[in-house]
Amino acid sequence: MLVPEGKLDILSALPGHIILSSVLLHRIHKSIRLVFYISWSVRLIISLARPTFQPRGAARTRTDPGTGQPNPLTFAF
Repeated sequence: MLVPEGKLDILSALPGHIILSSVLLHRIHKSIRLVFYISWSVRLIISLARPTFQPRGAARTRTDPGTGQPNPLTFAF
């Protein structure tokens, strides 16, 4: 295995448990990133699969039964 001379000295000076813990932290970080990417992808697919929504105001506006005009008290904010 070809390792630069300075790096070999640094690695040999570290205790084994520090090297092992850094490897474990790296693996944990990779698995957390993987879970994040999977959940993000699922959310994206779900959002693309949904039908398009009406504008917020149009979906919640109720008409006044007497006049047929939009009731300003029930208009969406």
